[in-house]
Amino acid sequence: MKKNRTTMIVIALTVVIIGYLLYKNMSKTMKTSGGGSTTDDQMPEGCHPFEEVHEVGSSHPGEMWLSIIPFKADGVTRGLRPPGSATSIGEQVRVENTNSALDGIYTINSIYYDSVGDIGSFRVDIPGGYNFNYNATQGGAPRDMTYFGVGRICLI
Repeated sequence: MKKNRTTMIVIALTVVIIGYLLYKNMSKTMKTSGGGSTTDDQMPEGCHPFEEVHEVGSSHPGEMWLSIIPFKADGVTRGLRPPGSATSIGEQVRVENTNSALDGIYTINSIYYDSVGDIGSFRVDIPGGYNFNYNATQGGAPRDMTYFGVGRICLI
């Protein structure tokens, strides 16, 4: 019985240590990548850190949302999203630093404004050949967070 308990403790500690090391490695990667991160205030002018992408759904087939990270690394301070007046429907945005998966210029079909009036997301056409990697959920809905903090959404 004591041997089983000791084994379980060793396994639990191993899982915690591996999880911590993965977390530290992911944080380091996001901070040192060429695309910026939630801690990077050196974003090129007019560019904002990429949060997520996901399909719009049956209401607008063939379209997706490109979302911008709202908070700085402390999770409290706003300031990464552009003000609501920064662009409008019909204008364009450029996505960068996604290893060409989403890189390109997109025409804005719709804009989502967050609770303080900043631009949170742009609804655009899905580029041909893009495969969503739904690796997270938000409110139970699937989200592709592959380029979180690495990609950039730039106003043109």
